[in-house]
Amino acid sequence: MTEEVRGRWDRPLGVNRHGVPMSALAPRLTYCHSRREFDSRADTFFCAHPKMHADRGLVTAEVCQVCPYWRDPPPNQQRPYVAMSGARRDGLCMFLGEQIDLRQCGGCRGNIQIKVFDCGHPLHEETTLQNCSTCLHFEERLQVELVRHWTLGVTTAPRRHPTLERCITSLQHAGWDSVRIFAEPGVELPVNAKGLPVTWRESTVGPWPNWYLSLTELYLREPRADAYFLVQDDTIFCRNLRRMLEKTLWPAEKLGLVSVFCPAPYAHGERGFRRVNSSLGLFGAQTYIFPNAAARLLLSHPEVIAHRLRGDTDGVALIDVVVGEWASKERLPVYYHSPSLAQHIGDTTTIWGDAQLRGRRTSRDFVGESFDAVTFLADEDAKIKAAQEPPQ
Repeated sequence: MTEEVRGRWDRPLGVNRHGVPMSALAPRLTYCHSRREFDSRADTFFCAHPKMHADRGLVTAEVCQVCPYWRDPPPNQQRPYVAMSGARRDGLCMFLGEQIDLRQCGGCRGNIQIKVFDCGHPLHEETTLQNCSTCLHFEERLQVELVRHWTLGVTTAPRRHPTLERCITSLQHAGWDSVRIFAEPGVELPVNAKGLPVTWRESTVGPWPNWYLSLTELYLREPRADAYFLVQDDTIFCRNLRRMLEKTLWPAEKLGLVSVFCPAPYAHGERGFRRVNSSLGLFGAQTYIFPNAAARLLLSHPEVIAHRLRGDTDGVALIDVVVGEWASKERLPVYYHSPSLAQHIGDTTTIWGDAQLRGRRTSRDFVGESFDAVTFLADEDAKIKAAQEPPQ
C-alpha cells in the first residue's frame, strides 16, 4: 500500500460531511483495509473484518484506535458493505414514494404481506422498507436550515457591456466571498476578481457546455457540499441573501432545485418559495441552487448528457429548458422565490449577438440591491411569535 493511498484514510476524525472539524484535538487513525466510512458526523465507521463483532458492523473511532486487525493481511472474505458513505438512516429516503402494492413474503411463516412503495430514484421503480434501509442510493430527506457548506460558481462570457464586476460585488454583499469563475475565452477579469479562482475555457464552448462543465467541476471539487449555487454573470442580488437562505432552505423534503431569481412568468402575490411547473422547461437559469443529491442526478442523467449531441440549437444553449425537463421527468419539484431576490441585468454577449433583455427574461418584482433579505426573517419571527401568544 503506497503512502498516497494510505493518506486517503489517514485523516482527522471529527470532520463532518461539510468538511468542518468538530475538534481541533481530533486524533488520527492509521490506515485499515477493513474500515469504511459510514457517518463522519458521528465518528462512526463500518468494519468489514469478519472477526470484528459489532452491532450492524458499526464501530467508533475509539474502537478503531485499539483494534489490532489492521496489522494483519486483508481477510479473504469481508463483510458486504451495504450502506452508502455518510448516509444516515434516521428517517425516510428522499426517493421513497407512496405505497403501490402488497406482496407475499416468501421467507415468512403464514400469510404475511409486505408493503411495496414507489421509488423515485432513476435506477429503481419500487422498493420495500427493508430494501430501502440498506440501499446504496439512500438519500436523507431535505430539511430547513440544513445548508451550511456552499460551493459557488459564476459562468461568464465576453459582453459588449461587461457585468461580471457588478455581479461579484453584489454576491459579496449577499454574503459570498468565495466564488469560482468559469470564463469563456476573451473575458477581461475585473479588479475585484483578482485573487478568485478561475477556470478558463481554451475555446468557446457555449452557454450549456460551460454551465454543465462548471457544475461538474463544483461537484468534483466539493463532493460533500450541501448546496451547489451556479450564477450567470449578468445577475445582481439583494443584501444578506446567504443568511436568509440558510434559514429557509430547503422549502421541501424532496426537490430538484430552487432559484432566487424570479422571472416575470413566476411572480405571484405571496412571499416565499413557490413550486413552478417545469414540464416544458423553465424560465431563467441565472441563479440555480441544487441540493447535493439533485446535482449528482442531473449531471449523470442520460438525456441531460445527450442534449449536447441531439439538442436544439446544436446543444450549446437552452440551460433552463434542459434542467426543467430533467426535473419534471425525475419528479423533482422546482421552486422559485417571489418577490425576486435577484435581477437579470445583462444586455448582449458575443455568443448571443443582439439578443436583448425583455419580458420573460427579467423580474418585475425584484426587491433591489439595497434590500436586506434578513428583513424577511424578522417578519417571519414576528409572525411565529404572534401566533404563539395567547389570545387577549
